[in-house]
Order: sequence, then C-alpha cells, then structure tokens
Amino acid sequence: MIPPLAYSSLKRNVKDKKDSRIIYLLYEGKNTEPLFIEPFIMNSNYFNSNRSISFRKMKKTESDIGVTNLPQLVELAKDFKSNNKSFRKGHDKIIIFFDLDVYKNEQVRINELLSLKDNDIIYCYTNPSIELFLLLTIKRSYELTIEPNKQKIIDNDFVNGKRYINYLFYKKTGIDSKSEKGKVSSLSNNFETAILQEKIYINHFLNKAGGELTSNIGYVFEKIKNNDFAINYLSK
Repeated sequence: MIPPLAYSSLKRNVKDKKDSRIIYLLYEGKNTEPLFIEPFIMNSNYFNSNRSISFRKMKKTESDIGVTNLPQLVELAKDFKSNNKSFRKGHDKIIIFFDLDVYKNEQVRINELLSLKDNDIIYCYTNPSIELFLLLTIKRSYELTIEPNKQKIIDNDFVNGKRYINYLFYKKTGIDSKSEKGKVSSLSNNFETAILQEKIYINHFLNKAGGELTSNIGYVFEKIKNNDFAINYLSK
C-alpha cells in the first residue's frame, strides 16, 4: 500500500544528528498554520540547542487535500505510521494541528478526541482557531485585546463576514490571515511572545476547552524543546 502522506525535511540552522527523533507536522488547514509554524522552526534559534530532534512537513496527496476532519487526519497519520518503514514507533512523533471551533464548545465531543489518538500522535489545538495564537504574538495582546473580548471570541459569531477572532486579528494587525501569506509568516518572529502569553493566560487542557480560550501550541513546543514528550491534555 502506498502511504497516503508524503513528507519533506524542514532544515534548521544547526545540522541534526543522524539518529534524531523525527517529528512530522500534519495540518488541518492548508495555509495559515504551516505559513506561521514552519518559518519559526526553520529560522529561529528556539530548537537549535536540541539537536536530538528534526522536523518533517507532511504533505497530503490530491485525494487527501480536502481532509479537515480530525478523525480522518488521525487515520491518515496512523496509515502513514503503518506503511512507512522509516517511522520508528514509540520514538518518532506526528503532530496534528487543528482548530476546535468545529466542536462548538461541546465538551463531551471534545473529550472524545483523546480516544482517537495513540502515543505517537500529538495534538496541537486552539479554541476557537489559530488566529488566537497569532494574536498572542503581539506584546500585551491578551490584556489589551483578547481578555476584553473573551466572550465574543468564545461565541465565535460572524462580524463583517469573518469569525470574530479573525475580525479581531485583522482589526489589530491589518493582516488577513487567510490571504496575506507573507505577513502571516513574519509573525513567526514573535512566536516566543505567544508562547509566554499562552503560558500565563490561556488554558491548554483539552478537557477544559469547551467555553474557554484554549491553545496548547506553545506548551507543546516548549515540551519538545526540552525533550519531554509527556503531553498532558487533562487537568487534575
């Protein structure tokens, strides 16, 4: 069977070790997430101190290009693991990036997502969407922009043809996250600002994501940097 996903290397500034742990990146969206996350991995010094990991971008085939449903993405990841001899089960990882807005703050449905994955799959998610994390790249954005509009962001209604978080992001930055690719990429320079604000202000537990601003992108990246793959999705 031909693996349903192809992949290519994301080179960093420091040469990776030959036996490094490979982390594959699989995205629900085709534009915003990779255009923001991959420049950070390739161009920043964040991971340079950890030469025991290397990153690969997973590419959907034409038959899979429209797949934005998380259960289907998990199945694609599992098929890739099963049919790719170079994947070292129990060692290499696949990160799936996805938005939680489709679950409409229904915590029971969100909780069911954990039953789909296995130990080689890592979830990276935002509620309602990646634009929340993009906003966090701006200093003091939580205090000045996000917190005063928290309920509107969670409600995720449309304003001027955009979901509220997209509208708020555009209003704050002047960037259309769906079309201005170069400007989205430039925000990766401030990725560490987003990681810090996420840690201070934002819920990262999946079992508390319903009705809460949620992001675990910074949490996951910090864990990876420290070679800690015990990702916690559940609050005590």
